[in-house]
Amino acid sequence: MVMLLFLASWASPLLALDITPVWNEIKGEKLLALKLKGEAGRGEEAFVTCQGCHRRGATGSPSGLYPRLAGQHATVLIEQMADIRSGKRRNPRMEPFADEHVITPQEIADIAAYLQALPLPANLGKGPGTALVRGKDIYVRDCASCHGDRGEGNGAKFYPLVAGQHFVYLLREARFIRDGERGNANPDMIRVIKPYSDDDLEAVADYMSRLDHAGTKPRRADFGQAPQSVLWVGNSFFYYNNSMHNHFGRLVSSAGSGSRVRSTSATISGSGLDWHDLESLLRPDGLGRYSFIGDNEIRFNKAGRQYDTAIMMDCSQCPIHPQLQAVFHETVRKHAQTLLRGGVRPVLFMSWAYKDKPEMTAQLAEQYTLAANANDALVIPAGLAFARTIAKRGDIDLYEKDKRHPSLAGTYLAACTVYASLFRKSPVGLSYTAGLQPEIATLLQTAAWETVQEYFKP
Repeated sequence: MVMLLFLASWASPLLALDITPVWNEIKGEKLLALKLKGEAGRGEEAFVTCQGCHRRGATGSPSGLYPRLAGQHATVLIEQMADIRSGKRRNPRMEPFADEHVITPQEIADIAAYLQALPLPANLGKGPGTALVRGKDIYVRDCASCHGDRGEGNGAKFYPLVAGQHFVYLLREARFIRDGERGNANPDMIRVIKPYSDDDLEAVADYMSRLDHAGTKPRRADFGQAPQSVLWVGNSFFYYNNSMHNHFGRLVSSAGSGSRVRSTSATISGSGLDWHDLESLLRPDGLGRYSFIGDNEIRFNKAGRQYDTAIMMDCSQCPIHPQLQAVFHETVRKHAQTLLRGGVRPVLFMSWAYKDKPEMTAQLAEQYTLAANANDALVIPAGLAFARTIAKRGDIDLYEKDKRHPSLAGTYLAACTVYASLFRKSPVGLSYTAGLQPEIATLLQTAAWETVQEYFKP
């Protein structure tokens, strides 16, 4: 099923698209908007006009009059905006705002980048819940092949995210499509739902409104006793900006009460997690045998286990790469077993999406959460904190010029997320700011804490 929405969101290269759908000819202004590079900061400013209907955060209205746009696939939303402007899709409420004299293709691309990065809201409008078994049967049989098992959609094929959309909106649009009143509906979908009764549509719309759009939930939310010694295992994402473990340690120290965490960073440039030999890193009289303290004084640490926690990160693409994803899961399993045998708690660090590929956020979040659940490990949702911050303040650049590695602000945000995850305390108000402006540091602290609370909530 294709429940298509109102506005546009885009931040991915056109080359990533499947441009073969016969109902969705990509040309003219639609093609131009897809090619343009959107900027979330500008998009947030442009979206102010839209908030009157779609609300702050693009949550839409439970009444179903306006859909939730937050987190929707960029291509789906651009398609709808272009079709409204061209008259292919009639939408009297949107037409005054979608006119070419009101909003330019560049502004469409900017709004696109902003909307796609917004976190998906909870507690959206649901149906009566009286026919969910029937709705599930219909969805699995007719809808999941396009929209995915969890209603996640497929941006490359212009199939929208339907999970968690307002029930009344889903039901209304499904009726329009079935009855031929939506001009840009996918012909394949029309054929599928043409025989549906009103009861069928209500059942499947209610089921979709209740799908867990956030993906897999973490099983381990309580880390237990706060760490005292941490081994960081990863790559250049960790060691940029004088190393994330350094900023984490300073955050902990700034909390007062003599707080301190000893950390060692074992990183290899460009590495995958499978490049690291955990058994060697944990060998007796190896890493952590001594530390530098005070005025470069060497202190020999107590013999035996040197770390109570290990934070592991794979390469930036490995967990979602078609040839490396299985290696990621097998490596996490192997390393987690090695750590647990040595009395070390395994923790996975969820990395962030590339700046120009925001769709990686949900993909990485899913794989890291699945791997952690399979190995009783905690996840640090740094990638989700990046997405939240970008949605709130697109003008804060979390990336270096290569659009991959973290800027100082990005490293600081990630370190705050580590602190919030391991200590389950808010970093807001900690005095260490890494030299960032106090306003920026507070915003990043807040984003980290909100992300951790959202990710681990039951």
